[in-house]
Amino acid sequence: MRFISPKTDFAFKRIFGSSEHPEILISFLNAMLYDGEPTIQDLEIIDHDSAASVTGLKDTYLDVKAKITGNKTVIVEMQVLNVAAFVRRVGEVAPEIEANIQQLSGEQLDDLGEALLDFTTQEDVIAWLESALA
Repeated sequence: MRFISPKTDFAFKRIFGSSEHPEILISFLNAMLYDGEPTIQDLEIIDHDSAASVTGLKDTYLDVKAKITGNKTVIVEMQVLNVAAFVRRVGEVAPEIEANIQQLSGEQLDDLGEALLDFTTQEDVIAWLESALA
């Protein structure tokens, strides 16, 4: 039996996006983003059909608008690293490298995207990851 990837918008919304049970997504996001602290108090899933794209980010759409402690609003979006393009650039990726990449924060992933322009070997990637995760 094959399963749909939970990283797709469709599957993610089916698993976590029930308007009847927002506490499931709130709990998941608090666990992933805030070490389990009850920081997110309320949220709204933004429909891609009616959402505007984020200025400066090509083809990026807002996924979740969340109210957090201090009456602040944050936007949460899911990003998936395109490993196939990465492999074309530096060759087959060792599982340890992929595991280290999965540990990077969103900001570090953005930095990695820029740094990839300078990489030609896996050694370049390993050196960059060691400094980023230090």
